[in-house]
Amino acid sequence: MKKFVTIAMLFLAALPVAIGDGYPNGWRGDTSGVWPQAKVPVEWDGQSGKNIRWKVRLPTHGSNGQPVFGPGKVLVLSEPEIVQCFSTKDGSLLWQKGFSCIDVEAPEAERKELHEKLFRACCETFGYDPADTTKTKKAVKHTPLLREVQAKCKYPAFITTAWKETGHSAATPAATKDRIVIRHASNILGCFDWDGNLEWTAHPAKNHPIKGNHDLSHMGNVHIIEQAGDAPDLVICHFVPDHEYLGMTQAEYREKKYPLGDAKTKSFGIEALVAFDLATGSEVWRSKGHRHAGLRCNNTAQVRVGGEMLIVTPGGDVVRARDGELVIKEIGWTGYGNTAGVLEEADGTALVVFNEGCRRWAPRNGHHLRAHRLRKDGDGFKAEKLWEWGWEGQDGVQVSSPVILGGKVFLGGNQGYVFDVLKGTPLIVPSDASKDGVKAFGRNRGVLKMNCEKYLNPIAVGEYLYMGQNNGSVMVYSAKLEPATPKKEGDPKWRPKLLHHNHVDPKLEKRPRKPPMPQWTISTPQVWENCLYIRQNGWLWCIGAKDSGNR
Repeated sequence: MKKFVTIAMLFLAALPVAIGDGYPNGWRGDTSGVWPQAKVPVEWDGQSGKNIRWKVRLPTHGSNGQPVFGPGKVLVLSEPEIVQCFSTKDGSLLWQKGFSCIDVEAPEAERKELHEKLFRACCETFGYDPADTTKTKKAVKHTPLLREVQAKCKYPAFITTAWKETGHSAATPAATKDRIVIRHASNILGCFDWDGNLEWTAHPAKNHPIKGNHDLSHMGNVHIIEQAGDAPDLVICHFVPDHEYLGMTQAEYREKKYPLGDAKTKSFGIEALVAFDLATGSEVWRSKGHRHAGLRCNNTAQVRVGGEMLIVTPGGDVVRARDGELVIKEIGWTGYGNTAGVLEEADGTALVVFNEGCRRWAPRNGHHLRAHRLRKDGDGFKAEKLWEWGWEGQDGVQVSSPVILGGKVFLGGNQGYVFDVLKGTPLIVPSDASKDGVKAFGRNRGVLKMNCEKYLNPIAVGEYLYMGQNNGSVMVYSAKLEPATPKKEGDPKWRPKLLHHNHVDPKLEKRPRKPPMPQWTISTPQVWENCLYIRQNGWLWCIGAKDSGNR
């Protein structure tokens, strides 16, 4: 009887904690990418309209930034600094604004004109027709319009590079029922209400600016942390500290390869967190410098352990949200462009899985996954390492973030992987994975249909796994794997059960070689009120059952 009770208790402790009303929401919902109670359709079709609630055309170029949600509203960012708010009921546009460092640093009388010039500069850089962004024009490599904007405010010179890769608006905002906090790569933070009124602005790196391409490290997501009692609700994001903030000379700073680290010497970079009062924008705390994993900012994750909210940083440090205290040091790192997979558990502990898949830009080559359990330890916290798997050697660019579902870790990106979350047993790995690495990366070998491509992350909705592709299609799998018959030694012994490969519009799934690219998708799908939102460069799709019985 005692053994039965122990097993039952362990089973209950392993169940994921149910999410409440979804506030605050931001990167991957609550950063876990798991919506255990949501009921999103597993099948839809854009051509026939099956389970398509609505779709709306978006302006210009898209970005990695995911939509965020308020009461009956969804907010989307587009390049270079366009903020749009739509009705979740029918997709009607409620308001549209621009927001960037123009709104903070440029003379107020010139801001409208500068926003217009910046929009035209974006269109010229990408070869859009500013009058009709569905049409192309000859691209202008060094448009003078951008220099005019930069002359009036501190608009980063690297911005055209950011547009081409991930976007000036790559950072996912965060939202509550009352407010949205937006962050752009020009390192300006803005708080809006849901009617589009700007309440305050802040500079995460004020007095500690980083110039040039290092501004790419200002593209991380935003957290809103609600606190109990009289403690202020917090807005938390990272910034890149300079040598003065770290209390060292410039020579020491350069010797350590700060702020970005160095792949040749296998050294990590440095970053820090800053928290602002959500109501006023006043600064509450700044953390000490901690380890940073790569050139661009990876997203940070948040997870509750023993009743305390913790922030898991790209370098594998864990910071307490209420005061910025570093409570766990360097338990892993999240590679290049991705974040850790996290799952809160009913016993007050949490699972954290780091994906260290990267090449060339990383402090070390190869592909590694590390799993830890975080728990309260007296007045502090501790991390228990569960397992590690991987190799040194060549690997494709792996920017996908893990998701934990049904006792398994699922990982997409250029390759598909599935592991037992507690034991680390590899259930599905590429057939040519070895200590020498994946020799032919870029397309999957042995697990082709577990591909959710470079920038998109798998998400878990109820008991299903949703894996998006860059063309806007989404494959839906059951979390329960089926036995597979290996064709040769090393092939997976398990396979995912594909339920549906869904298409928003087959006509939009052939990627053009030049802009406009309305179907190109690098933003991970989001879930809200039993609907799935797919944000393509030029379209926002709302997918949901049209009646409660149709799923």
